[in-house]
Amino acid sequence: MHWGDTAKARTEHFGPLVLGIDPAASHAPHELFTDSDLFLERYANILLDAAQGKVGFVKFQSAYFEACGTAGVAMGLSFQQSPSSSMTRGQHS
Repeated sequence: MHWGDTAKARTEHFGPLVLGIDPAASHAPHELFTDSDLFLERYANILLDAAQGKVGFVKFQSAYFEACGTAGVAMGLSFQQSPSSSMTRGQHS
């Protein structure tokens, strides 16, 4: 399917809402910090799970993932490329 067709269909179904994932400590409950190595994954997965079926688009703010080094960049890319989600995920900026 062409991107334009996907965008049109998702906008018609879900509306124009885009979930922005900006994993900053100030945006997250303290409980997510029990293991700092898992913070990014937990933060993103909680938001993705909560948004499933409610939004048609997801935008990862790459700067937050990049701040965690190579592991953070790899995790951001894996979320973006995951085929398991029915949401269309935006490109990193």
